[in-house]
Amino acid sequence: MKKTLFVLFLSLFAFTTPLMKGEEKNSVIVTDNGLEMLSWQLAFIAQANHSIDLSSCYFGGEICQEIFAAIEARLSACPDLKVYILTTPIMLEKKDFAYIEKLEKLYPNNFTLVHASYVLTITPDLAAHDNHIKMLVVDEHYFTAGGTNLDIRLCSEGTYTPEHPPKEGPMGPHMPAGARDQDVVGRGPIAKYLREEFYKHFSVWVDYNKKMNKLEINPNTFKDNPYYSPILDKPFVDTFETSDQLIDLDDGDIKAFFGGPHQKKNNKISKEYLRLIKNAKEEICIANLYFSPYDPIFDALIDAVNRGVKLTLITNGTGDIRPSYTDFFAWANRISYVPVLYGKKYNIWDALACSKKPVKKTKIYEYHVKDMIIHKKMMIVDKKTLVVGSYNLGVKSHYSDYELILAFYNPDVAVAAYKVWEKDLAHSKQVTPKEAREWYFNPITSYKGAVQRKFHGLL
Repeated sequence: MKKTLFVLFLSLFAFTTPLMKGEEKNSVIVTDNGLEMLSWQLAFIAQANHSIDLSSCYFGGEICQEIFAAIEARLSACPDLKVYILTTPIMLEKKDFAYIEKLEKLYPNNFTLVHASYVLTITPDLAAHDNHIKMLVVDEHYFTAGGTNLDIRLCSEGTYTPEHPPKEGPMGPHMPAGARDQDVVGRGPIAKYLREEFYKHFSVWVDYNKKMNKLEINPNTFKDNPYYSPILDKPFVDTFETSDQLIDLDDGDIKAFFGGPHQKKNNKISKEYLRLIKNAKEEICIANLYFSPYDPIFDALIDAVNRGVKLTLITNGTGDIRPSYTDFFAWANRISYVPVLYGKKYNIWDALACSKKPVKKTKIYEYHVKDMIIHKKMMIVDKKTLVVGSYNLGVKSHYSDYELILAFYNPDVAVAAYKVWEKDLAHSKQVTPKEAREWYFNPITSYKGAVQRKFHGLL
């Protein structure tokens, strides 16, 4: 398998060495797709000596087995290695549960997997609290972060339709064949902060699984947890360090934002999105699974197009060649197009007035590869700033879920992501203003979109 050969190739050129004081700085690679990110994850895991900290919303099947095999190899070689995994059980298959049980029996003091549960809440809307963070930290040095889930149907190249056997579980028939996603892989001092935050979030779900009746939603409650200990010697992966895609960052070029239900209206990720949109001068490029944003973000985008900022959006539609998975949310996307195309929210009886208005510098695309979705959560502003992570442009990410974004205030990183985004654009179909108006002003589709948005928090 090409992916496995690539990982073996990376591993041959990797070794462990302590870095000299003052040498370490943050550096990143912008990946093209989820499979590329996975290859780096496996390469980093293959050199772990002290810690493997993994958070994945969906985790299961072939990819889960491959990661467990890599982890087992390191556990057998490194007696001091600690592995902590936080995931939801929804995608885990029978063989995955068997492997978990095996690792827990073989390494009871070194391997811990905790399930993040689906905790219902009724305020401000009916929703469920989930761990939605996707990241890996190895030895407090190498990291990955972004939107890719670790299941074969959600971790793929994304520009063609792969073939898979049927997926187990109730969501199996509705799952897409694959997904187009966005991540970054890197190393440097920020890995320490990511690791510290991981253990706080990990502790939230350890505590919940003990109590099973109350979720302590604030991860900072668990800042004094038993998991963290500093790591002094760091791995060194030569293929990463010598990659021609590697971008070295200066101080201030990267910042991590964690959001969650404990922040309520002061969600740190939402606030950073708002700040960047409000300060955009020329162009905003977005690729996101959803386009049904938290109202202040939606209003900020409308304000941006009204002041002449070019907005280009790639998201998901429904019908045609799309997977049935999109039927659950795509109308909430589609009823959000008209306000950013025309710079205003309209009443349903204003169809004629809207049709006579000029379209702003806005272009909207829906991803258009058979049985595939775009699963990205990224934004590029003025080709100078990149935001990438797990945060969807939907109300659930603002109110209900634990999320992570990395913001890069570096034009080299932004341009690297822009080149990948242009590839996404080539596999997307533009929505005409006429189509957007028909969906927005049609009472049936407008109602479907409003209902999907209302119950978006349960997705």
